[in-house]
Amino acid sequence: MTLANNQTKKDALDLKASLMCKYVVHSRKGIFLGYLPDTTKNIVWYDIETQVVKIAKHAQFDEGMNDLPIESIPPNVQYLLRSLDGQRFPSESSNTTLDNFTFTDQPFTRTIDKSFKIRCSHPTFGLTLTNDELFNRAYVQAIHRNSTIAKGFSTLKAANNKIRGAYITSINHHPVFTVEEAQSLLALARDSSDRDLHISFAPERAPTAAQLRKALVEHDLYHPDHPDDDHTPVFRLEDIRHIAALRHPEYDFSPEALPSEHVHLHINAISSHTITPEEHALGTLTRRKLKTLSTWDEWHAAEHKQLDQMASLVMFGTPCPPPPGAIILRPHWQYQIRRSGQRRARNCCDGSRRSAPALHAIAATYSSCVEQPVQRLFYALAARLGYRTYGGDAQDAFAHSPGPKIPTYVYIDDAYADWYFARFGTHLDRRLVLPVLRALQGHPESGRLWEEHINKILSSDELQFRHTTLDHTIYSTMYKGKKVLMLRQTDYNGLDIEQTSTHIAISCSTYISRFLTTHGWDTPGAHESDTEHDATPLPPDAVDKMYDEPPGPPEGSPEHQALQDSQKFPYRTVLGELLYACVTARPDIGYHITTLSKFASSPSALHYHYLKCIAKYLRRTIHWKLYFKKPLVDDTLPTVAIPSYNVASDLPVFPQIDPDQLTAFVDAAYANDKRNRRSTTGYAFTLAGATIAYRSKTQSTTATSSTEAEFLAAVTTAKVAKYFRSILLDLGFPQHMPTPIYEDNMSAIKMINPAFPQNALDMSTYSTLLSKTGKVLVTLYYATSLVPLTRLMISLSHLVGCSINVMPADLWDTTILSFRHPLLSFLVIPNLKI
Repeated sequence: MTLANNQTKKDALDLKASLMCKYVVHSRKGIFLGYLPDTTKNIVWYDIETQVVKIAKHAQFDEGMNDLPIESIPPNVQYLLRSLDGQRFPSESSNTTLDNFTFTDQPFTRTIDKSFKIRCSHPTFGLTLTNDELFNRAYVQAIHRNSTIAKGFSTLKAANNKIRGAYITSINHHPVFTVEEAQSLLALARDSSDRDLHISFAPERAPTAAQLRKALVEHDLYHPDHPDDDHTPVFRLEDIRHIAALRHPEYDFSPEALPSEHVHLHINAISSHTITPEEHALGTLTRRKLKTLSTWDEWHAAEHKQLDQMASLVMFGTPCPPPPGAIILRPHWQYQIRRSGQRRARNCCDGSRRSAPALHAIAATYSSCVEQPVQRLFYALAARLGYRTYGGDAQDAFAHSPGPKIPTYVYIDDAYADWYFARFGTHLDRRLVLPVLRALQGHPESGRLWEEHINKILSSDELQFRHTTLDHTIYSTMYKGKKVLMLRQTDYNGLDIEQTSTHIAISCSTYISRFLTTHGWDTPGAHESDTEHDATPLPPDAVDKMYDEPPGPPEGSPEHQALQDSQKFPYRTVLGELLYACVTARPDIGYHITTLSKFASSPSALHYHYLKCIAKYLRRTIHWKLYFKKPLVDDTLPTVAIPSYNVASDLPVFPQIDPDQLTAFVDAAYANDKRNRRSTTGYAFTLAGATIAYRSKTQSTTATSSTEAEFLAAVTTAKVAKYFRSILLDLGFPQHMPTPIYEDNMSAIKMINPAFPQNALDMSTYSTLLSKTGKVLVTLYYATSLVPLTRLMISLSHLVGCSINVMPADLWDTTILSFRHPLLSFLVIPNLKI
């Protein structure tokens, strides 16, 4: 009997646990504020837990679905109708009532009203006040011992716990915003005969770990101290400012004190060798500092040239008083030195979310940007067509675009006032503002306005350019009976183009050279080899040592700063610069860079060492390029031979690749991430004899076998194949044959092959691949297969005789590298001629 009772209790507990696991709460507590305009389906509500106004879909608990016609109701409601003799199930009749709102003119959720007896003669009664950089409001930085404020609490420690770091909102019932206002009111209180002092404080407490985690989940945000698998950090300029401010609170990282030019100072140094020592020593290229240099006349002329161009394009309207409620942005100047040595000044505005939140809330800001694989596809097609590529620059491109949809104004700054006086001989009233009539750099709508403007020109009846469906930066047209391709990109992106009689080669040699020069690594040491013979990014056992190495000191700690000072370079900076070289034209360092990035939050001296080893490897192989081969020789261009390479005789025979056919190679390294046993996917797509797309990425799920890891890698590759086939079709280069995908795992191939339906696992995984690739027909064929391929999009083949250490994708996803295999000609082509 006891056993039975225990079993019954256990069953009940299991049932309860099962129900709890399946039940997901989707309800939220909040205050209904109203509906969005022109709809009753989207409501605006106030989340009382996070204190944020949100938008959600309107949920009406109507089991009878009375808002739908009878013929559209689902089967479960039809069953209800039958049980109610055909009568519609009544909807809820109760209404929700809310109390009246309470509004306040303060942006703080909690205030402390405190009365003090004046007991000291200190000018501010013991308060050290400072203006907050974000809100420009006065807050308490410190409290003096034995002062009026300190004696208002039980101890000095209690005073610090209560009000240190708090904003001051009022003094003697007078509102306070700035330090000057606070000091003025405190002086009046000191001179008054009244010995009572009333101050309102608004403390802003740091959230607890639980509160922070809840806020991150609620707002779907990423935090480096609370990592998760659903977020990949993407750093913007604003993010870099905030991170730097947290690490070095003693410095000012606001845009006023640290313009964007200072953040990009090293990029300026990389992009030009003509910067003078005094300009390099400035650190921040601001107008005030540039006026002290001997080159100021060049900078001043650049300002006037910029404003003359804007005036000819009617960028700004007639100066006018600021309209009530208008959106007014601050002007901002970017000073740059081009590679030619020309000084350039660019007039922009601060249209960031922090400076113009109302504008971001109502403006449409999306615009497309070229991706590196599409750019390489463009050069591959140009090579196969025997075309030459030409570059053009739209000067002041944004300024030629229509004005923003949202009326916007900018303040008048010193540069504009000087130019206006030099041109018209009139001193402007600085209280006026300038209407923005064209797309201004920095305005959140400018990118979209320029894209719409250039697309109208390109799609005109005369040009008839059409962009592809999946990428809006590559275009094609027939112009005077000739196929024309065009690629739209923004500014120089670090790519070097070499056009010869037999090929088009791309590389990032110039970028690498400037990167090495910036860090002082452009020349080898006394005991270093600078030849490419047997050059590898890292030793074969490097990855194992990375994972076995104990973590270094965490970022932000004094120990980490000491380690960085001893290594003489910041880890994340060099990591990002090497990563850019990888995505541009150096796939051979992909796996090593992505692996080293996993230790960026707490690198050790070993990780620093390996990062520098990759930089030295790039120095030894700086001339390596991607060679897209032409079908015919163009005698009008110079002849440059592709370096040859001796292939080892013990390597397996490599399949013949059609240079006009999109071809893929894929592999997976099983459980090579020692921290969580995740596998790594590596793939490469080739066209015109070189790679156009490549990737090394840790899989998002943990594969339970090498076959599953290979299968997931094949699924990813099939998606990319479909993406490129769509772009090629839109450009007028349809792939008439299936896209071959070479894989070295026979088990994974058989799972995908529909010729083996007897195994339930085969059928389920086959269906999975179909669904994950958009119902693309995928099949397996061998070299001797007679299966007709004309109706297929993708064909999966086994690369016969190849082991894992020489599989093409292993260039990114395994630790064993073999530079002997001819496939490297498709990836880097350092010295192989096919």
